[in-house]
Amino acid sequence: MSISDHIFKPHPHAYDNRMRILNLVLSQPGLNAEEIAAMIGVTYSTVHKQTQALIGLGLIHSQPDPVNARMKRFFSGPATLETFNPRKKKSEKKRSQKKFRL
Repeated sequence: MSISDHIFKPHPHAYDNRMRILNLVLSQPGLNAEEIAAMIGVTYSTVHKQTQALIGLGLIHSQPDPVNARMKRFFSGPATLETFNPRKKKSEKKRSQKKFRL
């Protein structure tokens, strides 16, 4: 086995973990990564990597947690215009208000 095979070869359980995470998000929308990790018995890092892959595939999307802005909640399906980046809309609104202040 060459070094490049080792670097680019996914972990044997990667697809199993991805499916378990997807099934959990489909059955219980709104969970954060820590909750998912505890429920399926994997590390936070594993959940983070696999949720990024699922987001890239358009199977799930994330939204900021209303209680803790540093956390994300995961929901099924791709992001919509309303859920894509709600913080960006707020910052644009603040910028437009600053422009017109005298």
